[in-house]
Amino acid sequence: MKEQEQKIAMEQEQARLIEEERKKQEAILLKEQEQKIAMEQEQARLIEEERKKQEAILLKEQEQKIAMEQEQARLVEEERKKQETMHLKVTAGNAEAQEKLAAEAKEKRRIQESKQLCDLLHVASNLTDDLDQYRKVQDALKSVKNAMNDGLLPTPELQAKIFELKKLEERLKKAGELRKLVLKLNSKTLAEVRSFGTPHDFVMSAMQATFFLLGCNVDEVDTWAEVRIKMGKTGRESLKRKIAQFTPKQVTKKHLSAAKEKIKSIDGDKIEKISQGAYVLYGWATS
Repeated sequence: MKEQEQKIAMEQEQARLIEEERKKQEAILLKEQEQKIAMEQEQARLIEEERKKQEAILLKEQEQKIAMEQEQARLVEEERKKQETMHLKVTAGNAEAQEKLAAEAKEKRRIQESKQLCDLLHVASNLTDDLDQYRKVQDALKSVKNAMNDGLLPTPELQAKIFELKKLEERLKKAGELRKLVLKLNSKTLAEVRSFGTPHDFVMSAMQATFFLLGCNVDEVDTWAEVRIKMGKTGRESLKRKIAQFTPKQVTKKHLSAAKEKIKSIDGDKIEKISQGAYVLYGWATS
């Protein structure tokens, strides 16, 4: 009996030592993963800083160009007004004629200014490859608002374009907020999604829709194993990096159609209860 007890005690001690060694190796592996993630985040930060720097240079050049064009337009407008005034003085034989010409000139300026603002809004709506499109849409709408505050009566065409841009502004705001939520997802949350052995259909569809929008073909994420491989990519190919650099212009009709098909099958309320990580990615994909 005593020998059996000693044997059991030795086996328990061996098991304890093995468990301690396993936990030690697990802690080392976790620390290495955290260091790797920190390096990737620092690389991403440096890339983003360089992108913003280059964007600031380009923006400054564009602003200078716009300022020159505006100054030229102002000088042309001044000359036009001068000539218009001279014309009014010469041709207007009475107060009624002068008022009529002034009204026609005012209407002409209204149509011209409305058209310029329509063009400005159109340019902002087409910046689908610009990560800063939301701010530029806001700036364009602000220019229109300032013009209206200064007395501009918008044409029907401009009114329709304003309505269109306001809807786009709301969508871009929502998309930006959801992108921030995705980028704030920690590695533990994403690892939780990736750890599913056999995921719920809603989770599978949400991940497939996400990767379709990021440019993956249907046969590249046809199985959960393929989805997990995509989720495990790091560096430039990492999921968060691709979403951070995503612009709507890069989505083809084929990929958009495939993503919509997957999104249609998902119950938003239910997926939120199943997985927070998959729910956030589902929200981003639907934006």
